[in-house]
Amino acid sequence: MSTTSLCLPLTEPVSATSVPPSDKTQNVSATLVCVNHSALVSWVGSPRDVRYNVTLTGQDGHTQHCHTNTTSCQLFDIDCGETYSITVTPYSKTCRGHPSAVYSFEAGLCAPINVTVSPACEDRTVSWTHVTGAEMYIATATAADGHKHTCSSNYSSSCNFTGLHCGETYTVTVVTVDRGCWSEPSSAVDMKTALCPPTNLKGQVSCDTNTMTLTWDPTPLSGVTYTLQTDLGSQFTPSVYTTSNTSHTLTNGLCGQRYAVRIAAQDGNCRGRYSSPIEISTAPCQPTNLIAHVDCGTNKGNFSWFQSSGVGFYTVKVTGENGHVASCSSNDTSCAVRLDCGHSYSATLVASTDSCNSSKHADINFDSAPCLIEDVSAELQCNTNVMNVSWTETPGTDNYTAWAISTDGHRASCNSTSNSCSIHDLQCSKVYEVAVTSSSIHCTIISGSDYNVQSAPCKPENIAVDQSCSSKTMTVKWSQGSTTQNNTVTATSASGVNSTWDSSESSYSFLDLSCGQLYTFTVMGHTNVCMSEMSTPVEKLTAPCPPTNVSAVLNCTTRTALVRWSSAAAATAYSVQATSMSGLNSSCSDMGTSCSLNNLVCGLEYSVVVEAMNTGCPGPASAPAMLATEPCAPVNLSVHYNVSTAQVMWGAARGASSYSVQAVTAQGWTVTCNTTNTSCSLNGLQCGQIYNITVRAQNRACDSVISKTHHLKTEPCPPTNVKASLECDHRILTVSWQQSDFAD
Repeated sequence: MSTTSLCLPLTEPVSATSVPPSDKTQNVSATLVCVNHSALVSWVGSPRDVRYNVTLTGQDGHTQHCHTNTTSCQLFDIDCGETYSITVTPYSKTCRGHPSAVYSFEAGLCAPINVTVSPACEDRTVSWTHVTGAEMYIATATAADGHKHTCSSNYSSSCNFTGLHCGETYTVTVVTVDRGCWSEPSSAVDMKTALCPPTNLKGQVSCDTNTMTLTWDPTPLSGVTYTLQTDLGSQFTPSVYTTSNTSHTLTNGLCGQRYAVRIAAQDGNCRGRYSSPIEISTAPCQPTNLIAHVDCGTNKGNFSWFQSSGVGFYTVKVTGENGHVASCSSNDTSCAVRLDCGHSYSATLVASTDSCNSSKHADINFDSAPCLIEDVSAELQCNTNVMNVSWTETPGTDNYTAWAISTDGHRASCNSTSNSCSIHDLQCSKVYEVAVTSSSIHCTIISGSDYNVQSAPCKPENIAVDQSCSSKTMTVKWSQGSTTQNNTVTATSASGVNSTWDSSESSYSFLDLSCGQLYTFTVMGHTNVCMSEMSTPVEKLTAPCPPTNVSAVLNCTTRTALVRWSSAAAATAYSVQATSMSGLNSSCSDMGTSCSLNNLVCGLEYSVVVEAMNTGCPGPASAPAMLATEPCAPVNLSVHYNVSTAQVMWGAARGASSYSVQAVTAQGWTVTCNTTNTSCSLNGLQCGQIYNITVRAQNRACDSVISKTHHLKTEPCPPTNVKASLECDHRILTVSWQQSDFAD
């Protein structure tokens, strides 16, 4: 390709005034422009040059020209991978200069060729033919919807894509990077990814045969086959099945197993990735070793069995010859039902999940426990804790045994040949199940019965009373062993007032007992019919009542406050606490009805409360009395004087309601003023005096201490005894006077 230049002729007429161009253009250079693959040529010009001609010549001889009056020029349409020669020729208005030295410029590299991609089911690799001089290669895969993936390589002529979507066809191109510039894209090739796994995989189990039917949604592409994988865990090798349908049936499933099933789509020899697994549980395995054990007295049928695989829960169903039907369920290996005594039963054990029952079950036949003596009646003697048991005799001669069986396993009994006997050695506060058997009834152990009798309550022991001074509560505690029973707790004051509460615990807290009272605390256990012995009584004094008639009076001389109050019942000592709004405190204590507060701070108001105490336990605080201390002394005193009048000023004193200002001379002459402000005028001051000026703050309680003294010297008085004498001969007038104090 060639471009027609606009060069001037090689020779031109030159006038005598013509200025030649520069001899030769210097420092020619060229830069590759990435955005349009052009060459930007620049050089150092001369003031004599008015324009330049840039010539770019390729290895095949084609040339391009660029004319400019600046020191740079951009050349377009350069071929990739080509090396160009560049010269710059200067021109004056009338002359052409010599071309510059040749500058060699390498255009940007071309795009790679022979771009290929790996098959769909292999690694997702793109490769190409190496381009000499390439700094980097960048491959781009573009899907039909426009989303892109890239990979790059610095040294090799291939790279791998990651994160490509399944079931897509991508257009792949590769560019060469040279001096930071990308080449034009290579010729595009298509890359096809493996199929996506089918969706909506579902499984259904036939509980009778453990056959699993699997279904899924078809893949849009025709001619596709599907691969199913079933997995029972690390102990089993996964099984693989192939079908061209959208459903498949798996037979001969193992009972009690949880299958993980995954599916993948396959196009020809290319199989896509497997789906996330779904889990399918087969019917549970048949339970074995069902055993029945019956209890005399309670008429319970206790069933146990061996655990089987894949079971969510078990159900035992029993049917008696008398038509009685009962059942129990458990997620363990045992359960119990209530039976009718003296009958034959059959039992069936079925294992289940949420969706299936075991196809086979365990069956046994057994006899319920024999019936015990009927019409049993028991009466407890509360004072002796002896139970009198009676029943209806059976025909003939028989030996009878009456049993009392507690829920924690304690057993006591009595024997008789008639229809009654008395059971001794019962433990207190126990619930006993009472049953009667005879020598003609063949029961090895009587487990209990539905007839319950509670023994006498236990006597509470180890009574203790804890006093909480802060919450003003009295907590009564006692021991009642390992039993749980109802107890009546009583607090009786010295004046005979009772407070009674019931508690099923081993403690109770009284919150509303009267202050300053001596209480006696007792505890008794009780049932619906019996009371225990009363516990050993414990006496305890409640916290004293709050003192009344509290007053606080400030002594203005000693700067202390005397606090007084009326005595409180049951108090052995008193504690006084004075607290200001700023948190300053002062306290005192005494065994009488007054004490003095020291170290009070001036200018504050204190809230004063009194607490009564006994044995170190303070009672509630009294109603507060307010105490205002004396005001603080005024500070920063200053005086401005002007002929017999002094303006006195000072800083406000904390706690002051008014101020008194006094000016006193050594002779005792005094001038005062009073104010509620922080300044005051002293009038009528005498000349020639030294006044000592002080300020005192005042409030309803006391006067403050006086401020620091300010000394004021007034102006000198006018001279007295003024005399004048004239010497006529010498015409001299002599004046004399009485000297004034402080006159200079």
